[in-house]
Amino acid sequence: MSSLKCYDQNLKAVESLLTQSISGVHILFDNKSILKAFEMPAPQSESLQNRQTELFLDFVKCTSLEEKFCFLKALNELEKSILIRSYFEILERSLKKAMTKYH
Repeated sequence: MSSLKCYDQNLKAVESLLTQSISGVHILFDNKSILKAFEMPAPQSESLQNRQTELFLDFVKCTSLEEKFCFLKALNELEKSILIRSYFEILERSLKKAMTKYH
């Protein structure tokens, strides 16, 4: 299977997780981790923003929920917070995009 096709399938799996999250079901993150992520300032430096992109792309490459949980477990607290913020930023943009379709 080509890496592009595999990446596309993994991206669809993340989209499915985002759809569940829109309903308030965040199966990857517990409330404590989410709260901790938003207590930290958003990544401002270019290096942290680049790391945010890298983390999310690596996260998308995980093919199963188990892999995603293992990936999250391997992150340090800063990286985990950066990834969670990134996830919720994407979720927020998805919600805004969905809302503009109906107005």
